[in-house]
Amino acid sequence: MPVFSFTAPLITPEEEALERENLSKEQKAELQEDLYGGIGCGWTKALDYVEQNDGFLTTKLQELEQALSEMTPSLLKDYNKAMETVPDIVQTESDPVKFLRCERYDVTAAAKRIQLYWKMRRKIFGDDRAFLPMTLHAAMKDDAPMIESLAIYNILPEDAHGRKVLFFDRIKIVPPQVDRDLALRCMFYMIQVISEDVHAQKHGFVCLNNMKGYDLYKNFDRLFFKQASILMVECMPTKTKAYHLLAGSENGVMSLVLPVKKHIAAKELRLRMVVHFGTDYKIVDSLKPFGLNSKNVSHVVGGDFTEAEWTKWLSDRKETESLSEMNC
Repeated sequence: MPVFSFTAPLITPEEEALERENLSKEQKAELQEDLYGGIGCGWTKALDYVEQNDGFLTTKLQELEQALSEMTPSLLKDYNKAMETVPDIVQTESDPVKFLRCERYDVTAAAKRIQLYWKMRRKIFGDDRAFLPMTLHAAMKDDAPMIESLAIYNILPEDAHGRKVLFFDRIKIVPPQVDRDLALRCMFYMIQVISEDVHAQKHGFVCLNNMKGYDLYKNFDRLFFKQASILMVECMPTKTKAYHLLAGSENGVMSLVLPVKKHIAAKELRLRMVVHFGTDYKIVDSLKPFGLNSKNVSHVVGGDFTEAEWTKWLSDRKETESLSEMNC
């Protein structure tokens, strides 16, 4: 069982302030836009324009294929295995266009993201499930009952800027009922679903993480958060633009955990963390400046999104996946 170390490496407020201070003017503007929402959330009208130009996409796909071919075989072993085993799934579920949009057509970054996507997919699911369709009927078949009963993750209505909202109830991840691997598979699946949306590929999504009642000894898991951080910003064809941690007392466990979590997280995610303390009402109210309201928050922390709405979402999702499988 993971153990919290009181001597674990951490990020101090002074170090974080220095990181923010050293950002360029453009990076600061993008960070502000990501957190609070804005016109493009990093995606510009110019990109929309060039994306529609004849030949642009074809050229970028050729450049991406070339960038992948130039990567070392050891890095590409998981991608190559997928190409050998299930080329159709590689094309549909890791469509290179999605990764190009996520990286604003930076070919090198998109190639790295695809490589890491298949590395993480194979690592989290194992060969027996990594190459199955990423659906509740296939790769997630054994985990679907847990997704339905515990609702660890919910995809909530879009925020004021049209971004998908992923709610994550960290408190429910307690072994042996919910272990690290199960939680990571569920997160992978949910972000995969979000990434089907073109708006999410371009503008990312928002993550809300329930930390109220967080137990230092039951809930802390360094390896889980490290891998979750990769899923949130580094390997999927969409990325977290704002990460809201919903906590209780400001002077409680979070004062110990947060500096460690920030050290574990990638810098891109760390700078997008916002912590909300207090009662459910106060937390929901504090989300409003970020383009979120009660409909974007689970009933677990005082929001309006209910269990019935989650059940409806799951039912609709199963139907969508079944129809897709029939068409294939």
